[in-house]
Amino acid sequence: MARDLLVSQCTFFAFLALCIVLMPGILFRRNEGGMSNYGIHTVTVIPYSGFYKRSGDLHATHVAVAVIILLFETAASAWLIAAILHGGWDVVILGCEIVGLLLAASTVVGWLHVLFVAQLITSAAFAVLLVRGGRRLDASEVGVQAAL
Repeated sequence: MARDLLVSQCTFFAFLALCIVLMPGILFRRNEGGMSNYGIHTVTVIPYSGFYKRSGDLHATHVAVAVIILLFETAASAWLIAAILHGGWDVVILGCEIVGLLLAASTVVGWLHVLFVAQLITSAAFAVLLVRGGRRLDASEVGVQAAL
């Protein structure tokens, strides 16, 4: 399981890196926007797809789903720490994820314009905790199978 989680997260970040290489200008705008902005340009539509700017309804749905995902990732990270990980570094990583969540919230309300950075922080922190949790579960399964 941990290997599959690691591959999935590496694939996500590899395609995101490809999008950044193809269109680095998105990162340097005053209002940098989020990762989804890569899905609306022809050059990045293959590595990252997300056509949410077609209508106001799609945009509102997109933003609502993005907020739900960020909240879910943070809650899932807290659960991973409480149920599986229990490590001090894991709590630090969760703290980083919460900082990213707060940066995203400050962007949504208009205080800052750092959505991409906020999404990158929360995504990276969640990826680390997800893979660490998968490794812990894999290790416990090996222990259970050895005992049988």
